[in-house]
Amino acid sequence: MLRLKPLLAVVSVTSLAIVLAAIANAKVRDPALSSLQLDRYRLALAPIELATIEDNASGISYNETSDTLFVVVNNPEYLLEINKTGEVLRKIKLNGFHDTEAVVYLGQNRFAIAEERRRCIVFVNINANTRVLNRDQQQLINLDFLAKNNNQGFEGIAFDSTSQRLFVANEKSPRQLLAIEGAIVNPLKTPLVNSFHVSAIWSDDNKQQKFLKSDDYSGLHFDNNSHHLLMLSDESRELIEFNNSGKQLSRLDLSWWNKDLTHSIKQPEGVTMDNDGNIYVISEPNLFYQFSPGT
Repeated sequence: MLRLKPLLAVVSVTSLAIVLAAIANAKVRDPALSSLQLDRYRLALAPIELATIEDNASGISYNETSDTLFVVVNNPEYLLEINKTGEVLRKIKLNGFHDTEAVVYLGQNRFAIAEERRRCIVFVNINANTRVLNRDQQQLINLDFLAKNNNQGFEGIAFDSTSQRLFVANEKSPRQLLAIEGAIVNPLKTPLVNSFHVSAIWSDDNKQQKFLKSDDYSGLHFDNNSHHLLMLSDESRELIEFNNSGKQLSRLDLSWWNKDLTHSIKQPEGVTMDNDGNIYVISEPNLFYQFSPGT
């Protein structure tokens, strides 16, 4: 098993805006896209029960290459590939993985899977024929030096394809938004990168930080078109959009106050967006929601 060693870890900053500005080093590709306007999103499909999942649907990511979605499940650990209407296309067993809470597509058949209690990010290759992944054959980075509470660790993961940065959400105690640089390895290049840099760009450790108001973090998505970050909260039942200076731009209510929902989404755990701007939310135990931009 290949392990990457941390080059530097920083666990507090004076302002979310300082480093969230680094989320977008490049200019927004569409200058007119000042906000995703989450408040205008509408439920596109009735909630779909993923019948092959009994419990613990934990994260979701859109694969733009295959135009499908990958759902990660915890206990037992496996991945499901589904289409946009929730039809299960295949199941991929995760041997040796533990407490898998989030997944993100990196491109070129590469994914990153977050393990909550171990505080590890495991990098895997998934092609059209993959049915089993063995953890001891994968590359990973270990962030257990950040551990404070075993069951309130990594809950969300996102990827900025421009800067090649990963973003990881720590659920609570403390609530943290981490940026990881130097960990994305192109499998076609040698030698392998063997160091990485971790920055806590927002943390409860900074008592002056008042940008984020959600009670916890349960999922993340980085929109590579707008360079905005979407942050999902289970306890607050909301999805928040932030721009690259840390300003909250819009909010999608996931509670029964949302007129499209007959009840609050129970334990929203993962969020992703496709190339058409549709937003997908996965919730425990096994419900799949699709929201589309309104007019």
